[in-house]
Amino acid sequence: MANDELKNEAMELFNAKEYAKSLELYQYLANQGDLASLSTVGYFYHNGLAVEQSYQKAIEYYEKAAKEGEHSSAYNLGLLYFRG
Repeated sequence: MANDELKNEAMELFNAKEYAKSLELYQYLANQGDLASLSTVGYFYHNGLAVEQSYQKAIEYYEKAAKEGEHSSAYNLGLLYFRG
């Protein structure tokens, strides 16, 4: 299955609130170098979806994606720091 198809499936699972299955696909895609998926894994940790909420882990994922130019990660990182 191509990465675009996996991303679509991950989004469908997310929208259906099947967060654990969605996260599994996003983690796979992030490990394949997909920056948007890397940011999305950060979002899961940021919001405690299918994982224990961890701002530290969210920051790690957001920073990694932002350093590679993924803009929403930079925004989310800024929000975390702004809100403390």
